[in-house]
Amino acid sequence: MRKAILATGLSLTMLGALPAPAASAAPAGPDQFKVQVVKAGGSGCPAGSTTVDIAGDNRFSVIYDKFFAWTGPGSTPPDQKKFCQVVIDVDVPPGFTYTIVDITHRGSADVVKGAYAYQRAAYYWTGESQTGYAESNIWGPFNGAWSFSDVLKTVKLDPHPCGSAANLNAKLDLGVKATTKEAKKQESSISHDTTDGKFTTVFQIKWQPC
Repeated sequence: MRKAILATGLSLTMLGALPAPAASAAPAGPDQFKVQVVKAGGSGCPAGSTTVDIAGDNRFSVIYDKFFAWTGPGSTPPDQKKFCQVVIDVDVPPGFTYTIVDITHRGSADVVKGAYAYQRAAYYWTGESQTGYAESNIWGPFNGAWSFSDVLKTVKLDPHPCGSAANLNAKLDLGVKATTKEAKKQESSISHDTTDGKFTTVFQIKWQPC
């Protein structure tokens, strides 16, 4: 049973493992790279509410200002479930390609007894038919911060060759459900980013030489 804020027991698959390099270890990769959200749309990410931030250690974050779901008196079905579909372009420097080896979602939730919140994700490369899935639940009573890490496992996917344009697609869902009469009389909610209510997802890159 879940008692901590970290997700456990996720069902996961990998986005698209690229061929292992001939050398014994892959280089750390370029010191600088560029990332942009090519497209974003959905009830959880209205126009102008999505930004990208590049951190150190080959990580970048996609930040959503309006991703929030809640249930309780006065709520409607659209309030209780939000989604966002994003297309992310990583500008890969010459001589390298990459894969995503870890995706971390951080946030906060306030869920009463008899209700639960969920966070779901699906990932795939543009042009690929196979998709990686992950789902995490938070059962009430719960009030605090959480962090879900989608550690991607290797499966057989067609890799993109060096020099190709392979955008990363992510479909994210947030939702809250009340399962008892008492829970339906109270408010429960889930959002991302514990400090300012923003949805933040951190992607960890592993560079591969061409």
